[in-house]
Amino acid sequence: MMKHVFSLAVWWAYLGIVGCLLAACTVAATEELTDTPVENATPTVEMEQTMTVEDMTPEATMDTAVTLRAETQIQANTLVVTYQVTNGLDETIYLVNRLFQWTANGLSLDHNLIYANRDGENVQLVKACLPVPDDLDVESPIVPFLTAVPAGEAFAETITLPLPLTPHDPYGQLQPGGRVTNESSVQFVVGWFKDGDTAVSVQSQSDGSTLLSAEYGEVRQAQNLLQTTISGQIPTTIQ
Repeated sequence: MMKHVFSLAVWWAYLGIVGCLLAACTVAATEELTDTPVENATPTVEMEQTMTVEDMTPEATMDTAVTLRAETQIQANTLVVTYQVTNGLDETIYLVNRLFQWTANGLSLDHNLIYANRDGENVQLVKACLPVPDDLDVESPIVPFLTAVPAGEAFAETITLPLPLTPHDPYGQLQPGGRVTNESSVQFVVGWFKDGDTAVSVQSQSDGSTLLSAEYGEVRQAQNLLQTTISGQIPTTIQ
């Protein structure tokens, strides 16, 4: 009788061990099945991150959607600058780049006109609306005429400047220095603003052409400045 009871105990112990082994195998299989979807879900997480970055890109690059590029050549006693402004925005922009002067024959526009001055250590060539000096009282501040550049398009022109560069400002206050120096680099600057930032007027000319203009105060407030560096040994009397 004792022998029979002992056999039953061994048998039940054996069944218990087998049951534990089966449970362990079931848990392992469940873990493997659970791990598989997590690995497969990784591309979904990466895709969400990529979409977030793309969604942020327009905001991050908005300030650089309007770009300026300039190329130069020194030919004999002239500096030839070809510049291009590209409008990457979805709206029209206006370049403040059509400088003019008054002559005996009236208003004269010349695409070769450019303001030339020194800002700290840098010589600048500028097509933009410059501020009226604090110590100067003027009745009509000078604002260059405008060039419209539609969305997605570019404007380019070539200007030719005599060398050495001489100072030029809208109010005739700058005078050339007494000696010529060579600049290894010069800053080229163009002003612009977005359509709607200020009112733009259309002026009809006697020859049938039109000029785009805006008020000084509004342009000064709305104007952005594009800047690029042109390099080379450029002689100048701008002190």
